[in-house]
Amino acid sequence: MSDKKRETEFDRMIADVKGRHSKRMNAILSTLDEEDFAVAYFKILEYATPKLQRQELSGQIEINKVTIEHVAIPIEEIENE
Repeated sequence: MSDKKRETEFDRMIADVKGRHSKRMNAILSTLDEEDFAVAYFKILEYATPKLQRQELSGQIEINKVTIEHVAIPIEEIENE
């Protein structure tokens, strides 16, 4: 089975979870007590909308240092020029 086919089947399954099976799942969830509901709900949520994978970024940071020199010139010298 190609990756494209597997993605298509997975997409169909997720669409069913979010669509035609959602009413049935809501009925089941409504029968659970608070703790069991929370556990089941988050498992379903994680499966239907997976978290983004954590990515480690690596590389070098280059720092460009800019030095600005401020020279105070008396206004009299500027006027005389």
